[in-house]
Amino acid sequence: MSRGPGRIETKLLQLFARRPSAILTTAEICRHIYGVRHVDKKHRVAVLRALKRLASRSMPTLWRMVQRHERSDDPVV
Repeated sequence: MSRGPGRIETKLLQLFARRPSAILTTAEICRHIYGVRHVDKKHRVAVLRALKRLASRSMPTLWRMVQRHERSDDPVV
């Protein structure tokens, strides 16, 4: 049973409220949320999971552009 948005989802909502038309990469979002210089896979996975929950719940206009056969930063619109 869900208890509402978690810490990462809350920070994502604040980030997109401040910059509604920004196009950010996954690494930029991770740096903003975690405050780290080097982004690890665990950071990307947690942020992408939270973005997926936000897109299904409260932000249906959230889009993620994924390049085929690439493992780079995905832009989030």
